[in-house]
Amino acid sequence: MTLLNYNFIRKAHPLKKVTAGDFESKNSLGAQESGFTLVEILVAVVILAIGLFLFLSTSGSIMTRNQKSSNETIATTLAQDKLELIQNTALTVSLSGADGLASPSYSSGWTANASGETIDASGNTGTPGAHFTRTWSIAADGTLFFYYLVTVTVTWNNGANSVVLTTQISQ
Repeated sequence: MTLLNYNFIRKAHPLKKVTAGDFESKNSLGAQESGFTLVEILVAVVILAIGLFLFLSTSGSIMTRNQKSSNETIATTLAQDKLELIQNTALTVSLSGADGLASPSYSSGWTANASGETIDASGNTGTPGAHFTRTWSIAADGTLFFYYLVTVTVTWNNGANSVVLTTQISQ
């Protein structure tokens, strides 16, 4: 390892304006130095590699969180749509016949649908993009007459994630 001794030698006339080219950097042996050492380059490469690794790992995590947030928003909207449909049905039909049925639907009477619905992000059934499962229940409130507790659950990723909305409907 060479101990560097910088001797700055002025090449210009004493009254001339000094520029960067008027100085030379020499080590203790008198040889002119320029460029970077191998150690400096390796340190720079390691710092850049660590920075790139941290950037990529953070970006991947952010993308995963954005997808999860998007699915939660869609699931919440799908659950709210079903709650509103049941509330609108309750305006013209008694919910007493739906009490205890799994995912009940009303046509000319209440019928159970144990598996619920497999729907896409727009609420359509039977489409290739249908990866949300929506189930719901309607139960009479045990303490209030003519009140029903409606719970809608939307799951995705084979039930690994879910959103549950609950409301009360009076009739």
